[in-house]
Amino acid sequence: MKVISVSKKKLTPKKKKNGYWTYSLCLEAAKRFNTIADFQKQARGAYKEAHRQNFFAKITSHMQRRAAPAGFWKIKENVAREAGKYSSRSSFMRGKPAAYAAALNGGYLDEICSHMKRLHKPNRYWNRETVLLEALKYKSRTDFNKNASRAFYWAHRLKIIDEACSHMDTGPNKKLRTIYVHIFRHKRTGKSFFYVGLTCNPTIRAKAHKNNVKSAIYTYLNNTKQYESIYKSNNKFFEPKAAREKEISLIRFYQSKGYHLLNRNAGGGLGARSLYWTEKLLKRESKKFRTKMEFIKGAPAAYATASRLGLIDTVCSHMSGRRKPYIVAELRDIARKYRSRSSFQLKSSGAYTAARRLGILDSICKHMTKVSRKKRQNGYWSQIKILSEAKNFQTIREFRLRRGGAYAAASRLGILPKLHRLLK
Repeated sequence: MKVISVSKKKLTPKKKKNGYWTYSLCLEAAKRFNTIADFQKQARGAYKEAHRQNFFAKITSHMQRRAAPAGFWKIKENVAREAGKYSSRSSFMRGKPAAYAAALNGGYLDEICSHMKRLHKPNRYWNRETVLLEALKYKSRTDFNKNASRAFYWAHRLKIIDEACSHMDTGPNKKLRTIYVHIFRHKRTGKSFFYVGLTCNPTIRAKAHKNNVKSAIYTYLNNTKQYESIYKSNNKFFEPKAAREKEISLIRFYQSKGYHLLNRNAGGGLGARSLYWTEKLLKRESKKFRTKMEFIKGAPAAYATASRLGLIDTVCSHMSGRRKPYIVAELRDIARKYRSRSSFQLKSSGAYTAARRLGILDSICKHMTKVSRKKRQNGYWSQIKILSEAKNFQTIREFRLRRGGAYAAASRLGILPKLHRLLK
């Protein structure tokens, strides 16, 4: 079978002869486009000729113009008409910056934007009265901070946060427990069942029993159709030890009356809760770390609690602070451990940077051997060569320091994500 090779040549439009573009031809060409930009890109000859013969405005009158004519935004009515299309100042500013700037410079921005919603409060809006008024909308500090962060910030800054949040629910005390009892009486058989539990938040716990498939109450309600239910809670909170004893005594009381226990466990459990960080526990946890940064990364919850309780200095007293600045003698001793600058930079980057900053890098690296590197030809580092070379290194940082040319080529070829997956 004979194969015919076809050479691909770039097709260039034929150049029109001088005088080709008459008014009628330019008008016909202009009618094919809706915007001046398209007319300019796709019919440059007609576009230029229309400008040269001064009938450009006439043949493009049907087209959409992105920019307003000169002096258009100096007329207040035009600016006000444009502002009426927007519901907020920010959308007005993004949609028509020229009109917004004209209104701002003309001093009538507030007038033409009176119908718009203010997404942000004006300057100097937050004072004692406005903060207290805003705080009344919320039932907890969390909601206050989440939905009105600026008011919450100013409440702290004006030192009225306690007054602003005095009406709010302080939330459950995670250390104390209250006791609740669910009683169910079967209408047909007359048998009574009960469930006794401990919780720091009765409202949330009651909802959880009805929705959690693992709950004994959920199982009973789904298997029983005719029953009467009674919920009892005295809303008194007890220390963990006293709460356990109260729960066990309540279980014995109802069992003595012939009630059937729904609890899967015998009682006395405190229920699920997050670890309560006391000062003693915080000290014990902090001793696992040598620096504050390790403490933050290793136990963020403990660090946050210590910070909130003002115990950071106490629990971190054994930790070493920031490193003292390097001295010249110390830098010389560190440099003597290495035979090349690359290994010095890789394994003691802090000392290397300090030496370069102090201007003594050349003097303390005199004993090091210079590694002569062959200059690679352009295009040497292909994707296959880069990936095979990267296998000789353990980290992406080491690869970048030791094989800078290969790293630069990987960036240019767009395969850096592959390298990052290969090297941690």
